[in-house]
Amino acid sequence: MTWWTRAFLLAPLATPLLYAAGSLLEALADPVRRSYATQNLWGGVLMIFMFGAPIAYGAALVLGLPALCLLRRAGALTWWSVLILGAVIGLAVAAVLTPQWRGDLISVPMGPWRGAWLGAATAGVGCGLAMRDVRRT
Repeated sequence: MTWWTRAFLLAPLATPLLYAAGSLLEALADPVRRSYATQNLWGGVLMIFMFGAPIAYGAALVLGLPALCLLRRAGALTWWSVLILGAVIGLAVAAVLTPQWRGDLISVPMGPWRGAWLGAATAGVGCGLAMRDVRRT
């Protein structure tokens, strides 16, 4: 398995994982929600993964992979360029999806800056996985 493939398959899973961890920390910090924050922890994580993982993989495939190929072709594929690219993609996805996901069935509290942070973190995980494999060969 190539390093591109491994990074693409594993890195988008960081997005729902980090979102779930951040949401849990927010709930534990809130005195009103603290008492029931861990009542159905795995159910909440599963719901986040059910909605978040397809979005993360879609963003990585439709936006991230072509942009990475362009950066690579231009000779500008660095840690910083990948992190900035991830932040921009995360910001764009959050800006598009957040207004749509405020309803009766589900509500996803995710502002654009949280999307940018998740995008940059996911790009960093992908870069770390890719660089780790490059160093081995």
